[in-house]
Amino acid sequence: MNEEQSVGSLLKQLRDESTTLIRDEIALAKTEMREKAAVYGRNIVGLIAGALIGYAALVVILLAVGSLITEGLIGAGMDPAMAHFLGLTIVGVVVAIVSIILVSTAIKRLRNEGLVPERTVETLRNDKEWVKQQIR
Repeated sequence: MNEEQSVGSLLKQLRDESTTLIRDEIALAKTEMREKAAVYGRNIVGLIAGALIGYAALVVILLAVGSLITEGLIGAGMDPAMAHFLGLTIVGVVVAIVSIILVSTAIKRLRNEGLVPERTVETLRNDKEWVKQQIR
């Protein structure tokens, strides 16, 4: 009868420890996912900011510098219509390059950050081994 009690108490202890382990794993997964969400949030803000800055820069620079280049080309003797087209095109290409750099940097950072809660997966592997050892 003593043997039955010790087997029963061992099973109860294993159940209690397994329950605690699962709760801890869930808490770890929640924490890790919150951390990952914060990283994604910051990088998405950077992506949006880069795109908006690129757009605002495109508009302002196309209007101001494009007009300046157009006037310079007209002053150099170029046809006004062609000067206007070339002035705006040159500025547009430069602004597009800056915008592409900002957006691609944010996208690269997002690609480097996976959604899998890596620490939790690793501890689950360790827990699996622990449970196997406890059952033996």
